Amino acid sequence: MDILFYGAGVIGSIYASKLAAAGHNVSVLARNRRHKQLEAGIQFNDSVSGREIISNVDVISELDQDSEYELIIVAVRSEQIDAIIPVLKKNKSKRILLMVNTPSGYSEWIRHLGADRLFVGFPAAGGYIDDYGVVHGFIMTGAHQLMQKTVVGNIELGNKKGAEDIIRLFRASGFPTAYCANMDAWQKTHVAMLAPLVNALHKHNGDLGLLADSKRDIVLYIKAVREGFQVLSKLGYPVIPFTLGLFFSLPSFVLVLAWQHILKSKFSEISINPNANNAWGEFKKIGDEFQVLVTGSGISAPSINELRLAMLLESS
Repeated sequence: MDILFYGAGVIGSIYASKLAAAGHNVSVLARNRRHKQLEAGIQFNDSVSGREIISNVDVISELDQDSEYELIIVAVRSEQIDAIIPVLKKNKSKRILLMVNTPSGYSEWIRHLGADRLFVGFPAAGGYIDDYGVVHGFIMTGAHQLMQKTVVGNIELGNKKGAEDIIRLFRASGFPTAYCANMDAWQKTHVAMLAPLVNALHKHNGDLGLLADSKRDIVLYIKAVREGFQVLSKLGYPVIPFTLGLFFSLPSFVLVLAWQHILKSKFSEISINPNANNAWGEFKKIGDEFQVLVTGSGISAPSINELRLAMLLESS
């Protein structure tokens, strides 16, 4: 399959590397220093297995409107997508998978690109790129996929047509992947969990260990997630996956122990450390967007607001 990855950060690089290794014709759009680094191929060091993969890909710097790919996979930060939509609109490729973090819905994407060629997904991988362009990261396989798999769905609620091909593509390339019939609710749930975690981390200058040692802030985080789930329920969105709702319904003392373990793990150091992957900008944006949902719900959310205020004070 002819595939273009629009975005050559951690996620784009990991997925492009694996799809190229599986025999697909993969191109990657990258610019400046990253473009130069990828001319020798994508070097991916799996931090879990210790394996190193070097995959050759075609590297381009612009997407021509006449270039047609069987699939374009957009893997960029949420603050970058608005500038990319006009470029995608001009291109004639018939299938576009947007792997972009957002709790704000898809109406603008549909308005510009049309629902018929749009799919939405979310990765189950993470890591960082070192100064030499090497990707150090992981893919959630084995026991890790119990926490999260790559998810793919149509942009229209409940419409499965076409998503199966992308799911088979990812599975055959080494990514455990599941279909989600309501990606909008899935992404809102994800941000309801992520935004207060980022705010709690901000209080500790991004230090995962310091947050893990602060029982008070972990309890505050757990309360904030529960409030976020109440916000979604009030607005008519289910918590997806439902197992996440079950997890956060466990007694608080159990969740405190679980999160202390998670925050001190190598998995967290690689995947959710905002200092390592320079993600503060994206985290702030999606946090601001989720706050719009909180306000619109009318739900009392003292824990969400306390963590958010602490983040704003630290940032000022």
